[in-house]
Amino acid sequence: MSVYNHRPMGPPTPSRLMELLDAVKNEYDQLAQEVMVCKSQRDEYEHKMNSQIQEMNAFQQNLMELERAQQLIKKQ
Repeated sequence: MSVYNHRPMGPPTPSRLMELLDAVKNEYDQLAQEVMVCKSQRDEYEHKMNSQIQEMNAFQQNLMELERAQQLIKKQ
């Protein structure tokens, strides 16, 4: 008695072949959709990160200007 309970391998019937091809197509379509979602999320995160980098650069610039102004006031 075999441990595996499956039918012996042979050439698939045309209906079985179409069923298998449909399963592959459905899996491909699902993966393609997941890729699109992932790319969309990546683009959104990149946009948020770039915005935060710009905000930090502006903050750094303001801080340097304040430090320069403080140095000028100390010299007076």
